[in-house]
Amino acid sequence: MPECNSIADNYYVRENEYFTSAEMSLVQDLFNRRYNDGSDNVTIKCASRQIYDQLFEELITGRKVFDYIQGEDKSQVSYTTFEEYGTHHILDLKSRMVAR
Repeated sequence: MPECNSIADNYYVRENEYFTSAEMSLVQDLFNRRYNDGSDNVTIKCASRQIYDQLFEELITGRKVFDYIQGEDKSQVSYTTFEEYGTHHILDLKSRMVAR
């Protein structure tokens, strides 16, 4: 039986949440898409441990996640990381938006 190694139909790939580099402009694009589609979270799936670590360092340790959060309350962010799966999950985006 042939080995299945294509990720073309992978959920993260189809949703443009699969990162093969730690390019921050792509992170910004993802946050913008999630705000525009009304999502209350952002999930980033990393292709390698190196990319996972780089994005963690930039977004969490370096606090750049606050550059991508919209709304008036930028004082805190909730997140979960799944190191073994190479996934960062930023939560509660909608709660930061203030109705006008």
